[in-house]
Amino acid sequence: MSQQKRLHFNTLVSAFKESNASQKNVEAIFDFAYLLEHKERNYQETTLLVEAYCLLGFYIQAYDLFSLLKTQSFSSKEAKKHQKKLRELEKNKRLHTRFHYRDLRQARILKEINKLTEDDFFIINEDKKYRMSFKDELKKLVVFNKYISTTAIFISADQIDLDSVSEYFLWLGNCKKELINFYNQKNIEYKIDKADQHWFDGLEIFDIDIEVKKGTIFGHIAIIDYSNNNLGFHLETINQTIHLIEYDGIL
Repeated sequence: MSQQKRLHFNTLVSAFKESNASQKNVEAIFDFAYLLEHKERNYQETTLLVEAYCLLGFYIQAYDLFSLLKTQSFSSKEAKKHQKKLRELEKNKRLHTRFHYRDLRQARILKEINKLTEDDFFIINEDKKYRMSFKDELKKLVVFNKYISTTAIFISADQIDLDSVSEYFLWLGNCKKELINFYNQKNIEYKIDKADQHWFDGLEIFDIDIEVKKGTIFGHIAIIDYSNNNLGFHLETINQTIHLIEYDGIL
């Protein structure tokens, strides 16, 4: 059975490389890894999972998994081979980059966006300024059709206007067309040639900082761009309009 899995994995790897890591073939590698993750594995199957992790760019997980393998019953030759592999994985771990492939199938599914109500907010008055957070029952919101934890959203205001804030989050939920058009039309340093559905699906929201000042909502969103080697960018909005996109190599 392990030999069959090896042959199947080799076929997947060939397709992955020949297609220059097309999303379809990336997903096939993920499916192979999921299958191995959710079963009791022998040494050969764990080695295959480690190789899948490396192919997808998860070098730290690959090293951690391989280092846990028990080798007491190994022959001297097998033990040396294992240690050599472990040293290679440790080297890859040290050279680990921020980029790794992602399974975007969940990102493609259209999320339901619910309008926030007064009962969803927790408001604190801090020296003539209000800090707004979310009740514990509300764990996540939809932003750009992605779920983001409410603990990563920070809101301050000089006056309370829950209706405007709620409408702003409705707009943020899936303003795909506006975001893609803005990106493609503007002269943005370090941007990719063209943003499209795949680009939008691959965006990952890091955090959101919102300031409501004199009736205007200023939004600052930190985003990781999967299609651009996981380079981060800052997105600024004013009310329900995108104002600025700026890449940041430190983000």
